[in-house]
Amino acid sequence: MFFNTTLTCVHVPTEEKNEVQKDDFYEDLERIYMKAPKHYIKIVMGDFNAKVDKELGLAPNVPKYNLREETNNNGWKMIDFAITKDMVISSTLFQRKRIHKETWRSPDEATSNQIDHVRIDSRRATDILYVKSCRVADYNYDHYMVKIKYRPRISTIGKVIAQRNINYNVENLKERTNAKEYRNKVEELLEILPNTEDQHVEATWEDIKQVICKAAEQILGQRSRMVRNGWHDEECKEMFEEQNKARLKMLQRKMRSNTEAYKEARREARKVCSKKKKYYE
Repeated sequence: MFFNTTLTCVHVPTEEKNEVQKDDFYEDLERIYMKAPKHYIKIVMGDFNAKVDKELGLAPNVPKYNLREETNNNGWKMIDFAITKDMVISSTLFQRKRIHKETWRSPDEATSNQIDHVRIDSRRATDILYVKSCRVADYNYDHYMVKIKYRPRISTIGKVIAQRNINYNVENLKERTNAKEYRNKVEELLEILPNTEDQHVEATWEDIKQVICKAAEQILGQRSRMVRNGWHDEECKEMFEEQNKARLKMLQRKMRSNTEAYKEARREARKVCSKKKKYYE
């Protein structure tokens, strides 16, 4: 059994915003952070708009593998929060190539920064095995996707096996014949129950519940599980594969023709998927 984990995603005001907005944000963040029980694993991640100097010497809370050589105002606020709450900035904990540290790139692709970060309680810092940016992931945004490998420890508390809830096809009760048949079945099963006058109310209710479920199983049947994204077929997968190939080619060689080819592949993939999704719905 694993420990409970709270995951808080943030988007801190940009560096140009005034101090009042930033202070209000961190007050809200602290209030949300303190709501979680102390024994929970707490992870705070997202766009902090924070640059951190790699020579600060604030280990273990602020490891040294940062991208920048200066710390901005948002960076100091993030560091203060991490030290106050005894957290480790895991996004600066692992030594990686520069391209795996960059999390944001300007629209003109001339500037890159490491402003998205991951923080975790220091007592659980070893649960995060690595953090790195994934330039391959394509989702039409100026931020790169940040990949985390997270392996929580196993709790020593006794394991509790949860029972899966059964959903019955209650829509069948809208038909009179099914409703009448279900009602008769319930009455039939209730008649054969033993005398419950001396039973505790909980035991009596358990017997009645079993009668209701048994009648529903026999007359109504179980509701089939909904298949999500049924429209996403092999053609969609092929379109996305072509789109990803075009994007990789664009990243490897920044040429106008490669950029236009990627945009065209993205438009075609979006067109095909939109048409299939509309037809499916």
